[in-house]
Amino acid sequence: MRISSDVTKAEAYTGDFDDINVELIIRNNSVNVFALDQNTPNPFASMTTISFTLSEDAEATMTIFDITGRIIKTIKGQYVKGRNEIVLSAEEFNEQGVMIYELESKGQKATKKMIQLHQ
Repeated sequence: MRISSDVTKAEAYTGDFDDINVELIIRNNSVNVFALDQNTPNPFASMTTISFTLSEDAEATMTIFDITGRIIKTIKGQYVKGRNEIVLSAEEFNEQGVMIYELESKGQKATKKMIQLHQ
């Protein structure tokens, strides 16, 4: 990956319209962060995978809500430092449409939306 001016000029400005350098910083898969990724595929019909990263071995809770905030499913477990995955089958819950999933671990919390289609 690189920054170029092929399509639009690669430039940035401060609030006073002064030029500032534009740089691309690529983060490696650092395990020193707490992160919740978008489920894939999304939307899904039969199965989807939710990936997340923990900064240390820890207990984590994944809660899935319907659009009204009603809890559909809770998954609690001990997970390792780094990248983890939870695979969900549409048969595990009787919902369709937009759902919200939330990861909580050691006082940190992240939320994303997912969509389940008719099977």
